[in-house]
Amino acid sequence: MDSLASADERVAGDSPFAQSSAAQSRGPWRIAIYHNLQSGGGKRVVYEATRQFVARGHTVDLWFPETADDEFLPTSSLAHRAVRIPLRLPRAEAWPKVPFRAVAALLRLLRTLDRHGRQVARLLDAGNYDIVYAHEDRFTAGPAPLRYLQTPCAYFCGEPKRGLYGHATPADRSGTPIWRRAYQVVGQLSHRALLRSFDRASTRAARMVLTNSDYTRELIWRAHAVFAHTSYLGADPQRFCPVGRAEESLVLSVGELVPRKGHDVVIEAVARIPASRRPRVLVAANGGWEHERNRLR
Repeated sequence: MDSLASADERVAGDSPFAQSSAAQSRGPWRIAIYHNLQSGGGKRVVYEATRQFVARGHTVDLWFPETADDEFLPTSSLAHRAVRIPLRLPRAEAWPKVPFRAVAALLRLLRTLDRHGRQVARLLDAGNYDIVYAHEDRFTAGPAPLRYLQTPCAYFCGEPKRGLYGHATPADRSGTPIWRRAYQVVGQLSHRALLRSFDRASTRAARMVLTNSDYTRELIWRAHAVFAHTSYLGADPQRFCPVGRAEESLVLSVGELVPRKGHDVVIEAVARIPASRRPRVLVAANGGWEHERNRLR
């Protein structure tokens, strides 16, 4: 995480942040970190960034809505102040019973998140921060507060939201009547178009976009026509070091137990290796769908 934590030092010379008082004085910064993430890799990035920023003498406040996870790697324990922001989502039973009700429900959700984004932006702007360091939103990828912030903001985008740009895992519609398939496809396309529009508007509003590799930088350019700065995450040598165990032929697949993570591709590929030299497959996941777990077994 050392390279990520040093992003505050790098941006000062060649970005809009160079005009901030913190960049000019090069003293400790007041940083607000905002996210609406579930447990997983993105949350690890937030946790390690917070830890490194605090270790370097910066004042870090953590802001997150009620829908964000704070049990897996509780970042609030590291920050100088942690603020949980109320967020009431539309109730499913209150969504209108109309054609394309999933699209209607999404519209209500996006309106709610947009209003919440305005509220969060006002709170952050009132906090007299030098920088807002934002991470993804579990619902929309690009967080809504980016649209309304006046404070300089860097957005760390792990990758464009899968399923919205390029290939999406097709749903199994075998046995479904043709008319219903057409209805479902149109609804799905409308759903994706709304989320893409929201995500793009939020991402393009950021003063700077950061990402974890040149590969994801290219994906972000294709999805948003935004140039992202690569900031490698690195590794903690105190944690990731030899432990003296015997070497083992092993394939490790890491990610949530959902189809888009592609664990099945790993399993099927390894299965093609002759049994005499086939490595063991280990899937490491922090959650997911029970039926996906059963399918992979």
